[in-house]
Amino acid sequence: MLFRFIIFVLMVFGKSVSAQDCWLFLSPSLKYEDFANICTTAPVGYSSWFHAVGVEDWNLDVSQPHWIDSTWCYTKHLETLAVTCDTSDLDSALVENTDSTQKVYYDQITMMQGEQWIDQGFTGKGVVIGVLDAGFVGFFNDSMFQHIISEGRVLGVYDFVEKDNNVERQSNHGTSVMSCLAGKDNVQQLGLAVNSQFLLARAEQASSSRLVKEVRWVEALEWAVDKGAQIITSSLIYSNQLYRRTQMNGSSLISRAAEKAFLEKNVLVLNSAGNADQGPWEIIGAPGDAPHVLTVGACEPNGLKCDFSSVGPTHDLRMKPNVVAKGVVFVSANNEMSYEQGTSFSCPLVAGFVACMKEQHPEWKASDLFDQVQIASDLYPYYDYAHGFGIPQASYFLGQEIDTLANYEFFTEDLSDQLTEIRVVHWSPVTADSLENEELFYFHIERENGVLHEYWVAQPNAEGSLGMYEFKKHAPCIVRVSNKKQMAIWKFE
Repeated sequence: MLFRFIIFVLMVFGKSVSAQDCWLFLSPSLKYEDFANICTTAPVGYSSWFHAVGVEDWNLDVSQPHWIDSTWCYTKHLETLAVTCDTSDLDSALVENTDSTQKVYYDQITMMQGEQWIDQGFTGKGVVIGVLDAGFVGFFNDSMFQHIISEGRVLGVYDFVEKDNNVERQSNHGTSVMSCLAGKDNVQQLGLAVNSQFLLARAEQASSSRLVKEVRWVEALEWAVDKGAQIITSSLIYSNQLYRRTQMNGSSLISRAAEKAFLEKNVLVLNSAGNADQGPWEIIGAPGDAPHVLTVGACEPNGLKCDFSSVGPTHDLRMKPNVVAKGVVFVSANNEMSYEQGTSFSCPLVAGFVACMKEQHPEWKASDLFDQVQIASDLYPYYDYAHGFGIPQASYFLGQEIDTLANYEFFTEDLSDQLTEIRVVHWSPVTADSLENEELFYFHIERENGVLHEYWVAQPNAEGSLGMYEFKKHAPCIVRVSNKKQMAIWKFE
């Protein structure tokens, strides 16, 4: 009797190990419509771009049919995985409707010089933006979006979880994201793409398996692109919920789909960097690890990275994030204003900025938008793995005078064979005690292969010293120091 029980347990265990959640990449000769006729396993979903079917509990022990070119499988896990866009609610206040003509632009816009876009009449008009999120509860009744709804600029909605046209489910996270992208009433403006057109996709559910999460996001991306989206913004981040750190090299199907959108569909995908820097994961998740996804981190009012904002590089040592924007922002959801934090909100802020770029230059391709928004950022050509190229600045596109605190010169002084000091010439200490007015200097040591060895952010002391560093120890290398477009570069052989 005991022997039979052991055999039964081994059989059940063996079956559970061999049954895995898989992407089945179908042979070109098999149409997806014919899949159900030859396979008894119901599909979770389908990617037309990859001609691949997502299937749960696929048995890998048996001989695979000829109509499957290859498989990509996950080891079966019993636990479900939580939603990937958690944020913190810091404060709340009611939205007040008023007839005042005095507009309010919050620093989440002005840090990007967004008021210059507004003053020049650029509002993202004519640009189609796809928004992938966990739910849009309260969107159609929120006062911040009536300008969009009344003009019929929501071109389509779809819930990829429930498979219907109701996206006002589960979460108001997407509604808050939309407010950072295009929120506006007759007084307040929260985002820059107020005259764009939108496709809203619910692509995430509160708990689901690894495969389901991938399928829903890829399906939503393909739907939005097929519906005409020119820009995609997603505040869904897939990291330790699905992957290992070593897989953050752009190889996941989510990241490959985002890359395909860029390279083959001429669509720029923006994605939040993630809020993992204070935990064991730390690094940017998918699809932000894809080479041509514009990955957006979060920064404080003085430009310094928010503590929570995930960092780069990718596992294969590519530079991420690409840019940053304000990470503690005002949002609207269900006709209530709240003060929230997260890269979930810095990403749509930049998406609205890019929509204004696209309106100004409708002929620009996704590659132009990707390159130019980085060049327009306030630290370029300096970069690091926390701030990317910095905060995008509208003055770059509008011929406006760049607002700099001062014009400085930098020099180095060798204190020993290895120890070098960086000093700011004509430095006078900032007297304001608020973080917003602190003047920060960013500098890094770059290896010959382009990989950063180290990077810092410093505020000069009373003598203008940025500190003493062992540059020659790391030679050959390049050292860059930057502050508001002012750059010094030294090469150490």
